[in-house]
Amino acid sequence: MIDFVIFSFASLRRQMQVGIRQDLGIFLSTEVLLLSTLR
Repeated sequence: MIDFVIFSFASLRRQMQVGIRQDLGIFLSTEVLLLSTLR
């Protein structure tokens, strides 16, 4: 039972890290687009 809880928590943390990376990529790409249009 405890092993299952640890495994589910680890997978949830991994999904959160992947989601944060995707959000950062979208944010950086929009920033680059804004900078290129302002120049």
